[in-house]
Amino acid sequence: MGTICLIHTTRVPLCPVQTCLSSRQERVTAMAEIVNLNKYRKARKRAEEATGAAGNRVRHGRSKTERTQTLADISRSERGLDDKRIDRPDDDQEPA
Repeated sequence: MGTICLIHTTRVPLCPVQTCLSSRQERVTAMAEIVNLNKYRKARKRAEEATGAAGNRVRHGRSKTERTQTLADISRSERGLDDKRIDRPDDDQEPA
């Protein structure tokens, strides 16, 4: 009689699956590595979101810090021009 394959639970002389070994001492080491599928799914989702975010950054241009810096520069230059403006009382009235 053949040995009992723990994976297939049948009596076979040699197991047809290559990863299953026929001797009892080696069967313990032939087990597959346990994988947590939730972690795999979450990691895959994070990677997909990261690639999408990179595409959006390229598509929409500058980062938030660059936009706020540009707005600050514009407002600073406008304030500088407003401070240097000379107001004349004649400029407000239109000629008759």
